[in-house]
Amino acid sequence: MTILNGITRKGNCEIKNPNAHSPMGMRNRVIVERHTPDGKGGSMLAQRVVQKGNIMCSIGLDVLNNLLATSALAFTATNGWVQTGAIGTDATAPTFNDTALGASTASVIINAASMNLSDAGARTLEYQMTFDDALAYTINEVGLFASSLPINNCVAHSTLNATDVVIKGTADTVNVSHQIILSSV
Repeated sequence: MTILNGITRKGNCEIKNPNAHSPMGMRNRVIVERHTPDGKGGSMLAQRVVQKGNIMCSIGLDVLNNLLATSALAFTATNGWVQTGAIGTDATAPTFNDTALGASTASVIINAASMNLSDAGARTLEYQMTFDDALAYTINEVGLFASSLPINNCVAHSTLNATDVVIKGTADTVNVSHQIILSSV
């Protein structure tokens, strides 16, 4: 009998993982804030909606897989995992195979992303977007895209609950914080 019994060939003491594997989990959290003029030349927070646990789309998972495999950590507006953030009016529930929002209303180029530790000790990648156009619309959905346009290449797609819909007025500013949380499950 050698020390290799059970490791290189069947034997009495085959190696077993003492604990269950701890696979990586991923979920989305979207925070939408609507600011309205305060009558004094500034603005005030009029509404805040937090939507948790939305879908990571198949393209997003594919891009993440490729990103992690190549260690390409250049998150910029022209070379990165997420390049564009968008909001839309469609309330249809997202699916794994989504490539675009149901009805995109406005989009912004993502300039930077920050990596922070969450309260639970997991990593959070947060994309912050500001929509301050002079248009009025109802916000039902938020998306992140791996291209400079909010069409095709949808990385993540979230819809707001019917009771949390944000109605943007022409003078309102909407800040969206789309967080992707990486953690062990």
